[in-house]
Amino acid sequence: MKSSMGKPKPLVRRGLCEAALGHRLFATRDPDGWKAHFEVLGTLCAEAWLDDLPEEDRAWAAAHHERFREWVDAPGPNGADPRSGASALQSGQVPVSGEFAPSWPMLLGAVESAFFASVRVFEVAPAGERERAAADATSRLHRTYHWRTLSSDAAAEQHRPEALRAFQRG
Repeated sequence: MKSSMGKPKPLVRRGLCEAALGHRLFATRDPDGWKAHFEVLGTLCAEAWLDDLPEEDRAWAAAHHERFREWVDAPGPNGADPRSGASALQSGQVPVSGEFAPSWPMLLGAVESAFFASVRVFEVAPAGERERAAADATSRLHRTYHWRTLSSDAAAEQHRPEALRAFQRG
């Protein structure tokens, strides 16, 4: 018998999920622990392209469309339709040759977005200091062990393949 309830609706808004994930990502120094978070982050990023998002998640999705447009909407190999990239993000399959595959800069952008989401949600700056707090957040991001490890060419090479595979699985 088929359930008439349809697809379950998320109980927590995606922006809050991203903030919590950002907090968890930057709370550990264990690159092996990051892989599970990268997979969840890949799933969360892909959900920005779902057509049936609840109203409260649409502003979050629009911001992600803008941020990740250069990677998702870029023509694929052999001039593939840009929409195929977005639909590939929504599928749970690991991309194969010729399909959309998130790039390292897209993963770094998603990590950065999750960090800023965690700062916005979990750290409240006084009204007069919000602009300075945003600049401080950028500076703090670049000083974190996690960011330095991922953005360093030497260190990233050892973690890059597994991190990208985990992000793509999501």
